[in-house]
Amino acid sequence: MDSDETGFEHSGLWVPVLAGLLLGACQAHPIPDSSPLLQFGGQVRQRYLYTDDAQQTEAHLEIREDGTVGGAAHQSPESLLQLKALKPGVIQILGVKTSRFLCQKPDGALYGSVSF
Repeated sequence: MDSDETGFEHSGLWVPVLAGLLLGACQAHPIPDSSPLLQFGGQVRQRYLYTDDAQQTEAHLEIREDGTVGGAAHQSPESLLQLKALKPGVIQILGVKTSRFLCQKPDGALYGSVSF
């Protein structure tokens, strides 16, 4: 008998078996996702909301001290906003300087309110 014949005739089967044993001993853990859409753990992001349309109208959304909401040509302290996802489809928008929440009346008009 040759030394080749005394070994394992099906040595090709050991590779998947050995790989299965080694992989079974390892544990994998997913990397946590910081997306506010997946976890509503109080993540707050500060942003400037900006609009630009075909008529060259450009504006940064501002929530002013008196509760009015408007647009400004340039970024300002009143246009810095905090965005927080509360649940799917609901976002809380707060003016950083004015501490007013962006709200909408039934007729579609925007205003800033001290309560949410």
